[in-house]
Amino acid sequence: MNGWWSVWSLMPIHGHSCAKGLVRLASKPPSQRHKENTHPPKLSSLGIQESGSMNKLSISLALALLAGLVSSSALAQQPADENQCKAMPNQAMVAHRGARADWPDNTLAAYDAAISAGASALEVDVRMTVDGQLVAMHDPLVDRTTTGHGLVQNLRWDYLRQQEIIRAPSQRVPSLAQILEHVSGRAMIMLDLKIESETYWQRLSDTLMQSPYRDQVVLGVRSLRESKRLMDLLPGFPQLALSPKKRFIDDFVEAGVSIVRMWPEWLKKRPELGKFVQDHDVALYIPTRKNGRSRIRKLLCYQPNFIQTDDPVKLTATLEKLSAEDQQDAIAPH
Repeated sequence: MNGWWSVWSLMPIHGHSCAKGLVRLASKPPSQRHKENTHPPKLSSLGIQESGSMNKLSISLALALLAGLVSSSALAQQPADENQCKAMPNQAMVAHRGARADWPDNTLAAYDAAISAGASALEVDVRMTVDGQLVAMHDPLVDRTTTGHGLVQNLRWDYLRQQEIIRAPSQRVPSLAQILEHVSGRAMIMLDLKIESETYWQRLSDTLMQSPYRDQVVLGVRSLRESKRLMDLLPGFPQLALSPKKRFIDDFVEAGVSIVRMWPEWLKKRPELGKFVQDHDVALYIPTRKNGRSRIRKLLCYQPNFIQTDDPVKLTATLEKLSAEDQQDAIAPH
């Protein structure tokens, strides 16, 4: 993945270039970054079961660097006062299935709208047709979003590609290859891999390795088995752990993922989990369905590197409002 840094070195995040953060952190190899850290606590010390000893991460933390991660020593526990939780320019916005609040999800129009709204990354659901084409589709059935009928896994690509998107008849179901070319360096593509099978993984490997745009891809994995297999098939590709349970977080971190998704409900009950992840140089990814001021201010307390939203327009407006409030607070006499 030698092209990763050049592709993303000037990616804007909330109107800022993160080139300085990349230069600062990319100049240090992962092993050196670990040496500079103190040994953070294990999950067992936080009252969460763990499966084994922590090894140094072997995968390049490309996504953590993209997000402009500060050193772990600068990360604080969640402040008691949520008004202390500031909006920062190194938080990247992830558009869940594109700008799905305004457009049908997983369409090229939804992705374009998300990028225009300020999203730095796109979350894309990936399924496979019966003839081996990887396509963007969240549901197993195509009936909800298209004029077609049936399970994706039972349909041929020639049939599926002709079906109209119900809410936007000019749109069609895009293939993964089409999405990679269409986005082409304008945003990260975080793949939510919906199938766990060797045939699917092999097809994914073939598609990505044949694409000149593969350096913009992050692999979203749901099991340790899937993570390990894809590390073998696609070495060097950053992985996002879509852990089904918080008790598996330690295992994913030990496996070498670059990013961990945590639901707000998990962090509300166990706010120290976010710090645990970041203390191991792994980026924190928080989804939200609400984009209002109070909700986002609370999420900022966990200092996420990525915030996922269905409505990038509203989240951008909220972050800009919070940032303006923070700037006013900084210059106001005390």
